[in-house]
Amino acid sequence: MLQLEDGRQVPALLHVQGKTGLDAAVPLPPIAVHIGERWGWKFPARREQERNEWIKQVARGAGLTREWDDRLISGGKVKHNWRPLWQVISSHTARHTAATLLKQVSKNNKALAKLVLGHAEEDVTDRYAKDKARLLAPAVLDAWKEILGPWYDSTPGY
Repeated sequence: MLQLEDGRQVPALLHVQGKTGLDAAVPLPPIAVHIGERWGWKFPARREQERNEWIKQVARGAGLTREWDDRLISGGKVKHNWRPLWQVISSHTARHTAATLLKQVSKNNKALAKLVLGHAEEDVTDRYAKDKARLLAPAVLDAWKEILGPWYDSTPGY
């Protein structure tokens, strides 16, 4: 749980940031809490490699076969590498999508995306280092409401 400035407590996921060494508490929308509770907060495929393989299987089964140019740049030259989308998708894809959506619905507030991604940027770090998760949690939850719409606080069907 994450305690807000006004005293309310909201569920949050503690995410350890390997690159920066800073932990980020990301506020969760109610639907994410329902899913977590449904699975007792224990999810399969905990290792990143296993998780990414599982995501690829789900994406393939969902028919994500559109071609994607997973291009490589080496020595200033582009090498095109066209593959089906299901082969390219990973947890990293979802992470960047979430950050992009949060940035868009928060009117380009880079701090929200930085909180979710955990990247350190000097001006953001200086401004929010004291207690950025607690200060930004209401804005993150508002962004989740806009992204998820009617699903924000619904109970998913299983």
